[in-house]
This record gives sequence, C-alpha cells and structure tokens, in this order.
Amino acid sequence: MKILLSCVNSLVSFVGYDTEKAQSFWYCPSDRVRACGAAYSNDALLVATDSSFYRYSEAHGMEHTALPGPHDNLAHSVHLVQGQSIGIADTGNSRVLVYSNDMKACTTFDPLEGWGEIPSDAIHLNDFVRTPQGFVASCFNFRPYRSVERPGFRWQNRGYGLLLSLEKHNGCNVGRVLAAGLSCPHSLVWHEERLYCCASATGEFLRFAYNAQGLLVEEARFFISSEYFIRGALPLDDGSWLLGGSSLRREASKGMAVLRLAPDGTVTELPVAAAGEIYDILPWNDAVMRPVSAVMSALPPVHATEGNAYPPPCILSPE
Repeated sequence: MKILLSCVNSLVSFVGYDTEKAQSFWYCPSDRVRACGAAYSNDALLVATDSSFYRYSEAHGMEHTALPGPHDNLAHSVHLVQGQSIGIADTGNSRVLVYSNDMKACTTFDPLEGWGEIPSDAIHLNDFVRTPQGFVASCFNFRPYRSVERPGFRWQNRGYGLLLSLEKHNGCNVGRVLAAGLSCPHSLVWHEERLYCCASATGEFLRFAYNAQGLLVEEARFFISSEYFIRGALPLDDGSWLLGGSSLRREASKGMAVLRLAPDGTVTELPVAAAGEIYDILPWNDAVMRPVSAVMSALPPVHATEGNAYPPPCILSPE
C-alpha cells in the first residue's frame, strides 16, 4: 500500500511511502513547502501550516490564504467538512475555523469564548473531527495554561488533555468536556461508529464510544510504543491501523517510522527516515499527487532556514 506522510520540524514536508516495500518513493523538501496537517479535496491537496492555508492542484497550482489573528495561527490539522467546507485547527488562537470552499466565508468554533484575553496557543487545540453528534476537538490542557506556566511544570504534561465538543447556540459558542485525562491527544478519526485518538506522549492509541449522556467513554487502549511520539492515524480495510511514530521528542531518537497496529494488537515497525516528525497519514492518491508533486517541485526554496541542508526536489518516477 502507498501512503502520504505530512511531516513537521523536518527537512522534508511530505513523503510518499510504500508499506509493502517498507521504503519511500517520493518526497518534497520543506524549503519548497512547509506542512503540518494535510487532506484531500477532490483534485487538490490541502495543507495547513503556520498562519496559512494552501491548496495545491494541477488546475490552479498553489493557492494561498492567510488566516486571521489576533495571534499567529500555528495552524495544525485541516479536514474537508461535509464534502465542501474546509476546517482548520487554528492552534494559536485556540479555535477551529470552517471556511466555504472558496475560502471567503468563515464560521468560528471557539471553546474559550468568554474567557477574555487569552495567550497564544493557550490549550494547544490541534485537531477536530465531525461525528454524528457534532464536532469534537482535541487539546493538551483544560485552561489557558500558557498564561500561568511555571518553570518545571509544563502545560503539555501528561494527563491534562481533553476532548471537547464544539457547538453553537443562538450564535454563541457552547460546548463541554467529553473526555479528560489524556496525554497529548492528537489525530482524531471517526471510524465505524467509534472515535479513535492518539495519546501521543504515552505512545497509546485509544477508542471511544458515546454513552447515553453524549459523553465519550474509553472502550479500548492499545499500547503502541514507548520509543515514539504517536501522531497520525489511518484505518485500513483489514481492520489494521497505520500510525505515525516520531522519536525526535524522545531521549534516544530513532527518527520516523510507520507503526502498523494489527487487529490482534500486534505492532509492526516500518522505518521511514533517520530524523523528522510525522503529523498526518493519508492514502496515496496518484491522480492528485502526480500533478501536485510537479507543482511542488517547481516552487522556489522560499522556506529555507539558515544552517539546514535540504535535499533537492524529487521527481516521481513514470507510471
């Protein structure tokens, strides 16, 4: 199976990876394209990063939209919502922005509305997913902890993470805590009437179900690895999951890996690269990625950081 990995804090922003051969077949250097979250939209690849949203396609090349403040957006995940709308996790402003397909009209879901002035990246709201009961978002903490951070007591510490509902009533943002006690939650996926989530800091993968009160109750917890920060999740037809492993945040770095969780709970490690961090995992869509890869390769190296040695653009081999 071929997959697409979006990478952060890495010399490459995207990697095309063949799980059967356990090797990469394409990459995009991050001096051409910066990436965090990624998603497909018909004939385009959607990318969220920094304070920007990008759409890459054969028809329009690279389209760019600057996201609104007041803080730098630190944009993380991006998803197609209900077929046409585009949702972006605006981590810097602790909210989810849902745009029309033309990126002109926007609805804001702000779980901290009414808190008054909040600092940048207050709760590290990093992802969201649409469920039959509405939007659910993941965040690292239960209050704007950035404003009261103390030395030796990090706001990202394990066990403070939440899953929040994002709802509106009479035009106002309302919502509630659906699940708590998580360790750096990421990568929400609604699959077969269940919500799945990575507990990145503890190297676990969790499954939740809604109860009669509309809260999310943990049904299962799968230990994946103590060597990787787990982020990125893709369900497969055989009941397996592909999860992204990044060890840059660990004392002993093993680089990036794709970890396959089988239905019986066994985990297989597929090494990807010696350094970097995986954020999202998508199935490889050749009809989209072949022309998009050409668009990306032709871009100038405008995102280069002094001191980094980036690989040259990679050209996909002929079909």
